[in-house]
Amino acid sequence: MKESKWIKDRETVNQSTFDEVAAELLEALKPFDENLDFSDVDAREEETDRSFCKEFSNMGDGTAKTNERRLCKCLYFTNTENKVKTKCDVCALKDRQSEGYHAKVIGNFKVIYYEFVPTNKGKGIGNVDLILADESFAYLTEVKPPKGNNETLLRMLLEIETYYRVTVKGKQYKKVVGDKPLRKAILFFKDSPQYIAYNDPACGANTKELLKKFGITVFCAEFTGTEILIKAIG
Repeated sequence: MKESKWIKDRETVNQSTFDEVAAELLEALKPFDENLDFSDVDAREEETDRSFCKEFSNMGDGTAKTNERRLCKCLYFTNTENKVKTKCDVCALKDRQSEGYHAKVIGNFKVIYYEFVPTNKGKGIGNVDLILADESFAYLTEVKPPKGNNETLLRMLLEIETYYRVTVKGKQYKKVVGDKPLRKAILFFKDSPQYIAYNDPACGANTKELLKKFGITVFCAEFTGTEILIKAIG
C-alpha cells in the first residue's frame, strides 16, 4: 500500500479555529477520496483478547495513572456481561466513578467493545476507542475523557472518519458488531473542553455542517452520581 497522508493527519487538525478549517475541508473531501488507495488494506483476523482485565495498581504514591485507553477499558469491563470482574474489587480506580472509571452506563446506548482494531495495515492507524450500540446500529466512537484533554472537535471528527474508512468487515468485526449497520460517532463529557466548544455559538455554521456532511453522531456523557448517561445530541 502506498504511503498516504490520512485525513486525520492534516497539519491543521489541532488548530483552535475549527470553523476556518471546517470550511476548507468541505471542499477537500472529494480529492481525498479519489487519491487514497485502500486496495491493500486487509482485516486483522486474529482475535484480540477482551475477556478479562487485570486490576490497575497505584503508582506508589496513592495515585493511579489514567488515560483515554484506560477510561475506555474501564467503561467496557464495567458495562459488559459475562466478563471476569473480580479484579475490579482491588483496582486503584474502583472509587473514581466520578471520572468515568468503573461507572455504570445508563441510557439507550451500550458499550460493546473497546480498542477495536479496524485494519492491520496503514501507517498511523490506531484502534477505535469504543464501539457503542443501540437496538438498531453500532457506532465506531472516538472518545475524549471528561478532563485533561483539549483535543479539538475537528481532530476527533477526522480520526473517526479515518478509522471508519479503513474498517474492514472481517471475522473479528462480524464477531463484535454482527449484522448491525455501522455508524461513526464522537463522544465527549458534559462540561469538557469539547462540550464547551460544541455548544459555543461562536463555533459557527461550518462546524455543524461538517459533522452533518460526515454523518457523525455526537454523543454526550453526563455523570449522574456513580452512573454515566450517554445520549445522542447531534
